[in-house]
Amino acid sequence: MKKRDLVLILTIMLILFSSFVSARTTCETKGCDIIITLNISFAGATNAQIINWANEISNVWNGNGQKYGQCKCNVKFKVNAKSVNSCTPKPAGYHCVDVLPWNGTDESLPALPAGPRAGERVTGYMGKTTQSPSVGGASIDGEWSDQMSRPVNPNNPQAGNYKDAAHEAGHMMGLNDGEGGIMNFTSGANAAPTQANIDNVVNRMCGQNACPDRCCCGNGQIDRNKGEQCDPFAVPDGCSQQESCCPICCSCAPFGQECDHIRTVDLSPFIEAYNSEVKNNPTIAKIFANQKINLYIEGAEEYSMITSDLGIEQAEQGFLEDPTMNVFSDVETFEDISIGDLGFMEALDQGRVTYEGVGFVNSIKYGALNLIYSIYSFFAGEEEILPEEPVPSDCPLVLPEEII
Repeated sequence: MKKRDLVLILTIMLILFSSFVSARTTCETKGCDIIITLNISFAGATNAQIINWANEISNVWNGNGQKYGQCKCNVKFKVNAKSVNSCTPKPAGYHCVDVLPWNGTDESLPALPAGPRAGERVTGYMGKTTQSPSVGGASIDGEWSDQMSRPVNPNNPQAGNYKDAAHEAGHMMGLNDGEGGIMNFTSGANAAPTQANIDNVVNRMCGQNACPDRCCCGNGQIDRNKGEQCDPFAVPDGCSQQESCCPICCSCAPFGQECDHIRTVDLSPFIEAYNSEVKNNPTIAKIFANQKINLYIEGAEEYSMITSDLGIEQAEQGFLEDPTMNVFSDVETFEDISIGDLGFMEALDQGRVTYEGVGFVNSIKYGALNLIYSIYSFFAGEEEILPEEPVPSDCPLVLPEEII
């Protein structure tokens, strides 16, 4: 391998590693709860300002409780905020905002750095040296005046404060100006996240499968298309008079018998779909060929597979005693792959299927393969077209309500 090629590969790996580490808005799913966390640092702000802005973002985005998806998963927003000396360079793991003191003149307000409105004075914007809004939770920076979230009417405390910080937080979660709700208004009744805002944040930060089908259990209706036999809050609940509805898995069980939440999965359709995809994708074949695999499927029995260069040769219930690899997923993912709604490669990209090597040597081997696959996915994915210049948001001091 030529030296320059090696340098190029190492550079690419470093860039990718930096990108993975630099996510400042993160998504975590815990059961049927979706947690969006914003990590924000401020340079030049007082502790009181930081606390007020963090509380505003949390209060506005959490509202009276947010939901996502057909199964109405709970969405919670968390803010981790801190003070830093400078945003140059941006602190690792955080978005960064330079806070400028206002002396009563337009010249002391932040100026938009680029675009058709470059030089215009505003109370705050994101996209100083970075693309805005954030893509995939990546770090963005900006400048805010200390007049951000000022009183709407200093003579009328009942009018409350502008929701400027909550608006800018929307950009940190991938939203653009003009997407409605808080992305259009920073005061008044419309200055709140719409359901479309919530849906777009979750889709862009977490992917479109953050709320699994099992979370529909207990929603008051029997979702047959999601494998439910009953629902404990439906009237009638769907079970016979001799049965009760399990509130966890929405299946019927005889009275007095503990309901079994462990499901049996028919692997035949999955094997057929996987083997078909392997023929056209050498990356999958190289990672999973000639392995003894234990399958950890959340909510299902224990399974194992033996693979060759051509695909899955054998699959059966129960774990192998000498596996070379562990694969982790859930029932919904296997079913989606089986019926063709989801490709195996797509499931890997979305983190719905993960894997690890068993033993020291295999752990190192598959850790390296995982990194190679990440590099492959990065360059093999569809090219994303971004504007040539940063697109900053704006909160003009002169506008009483709507952000244009």
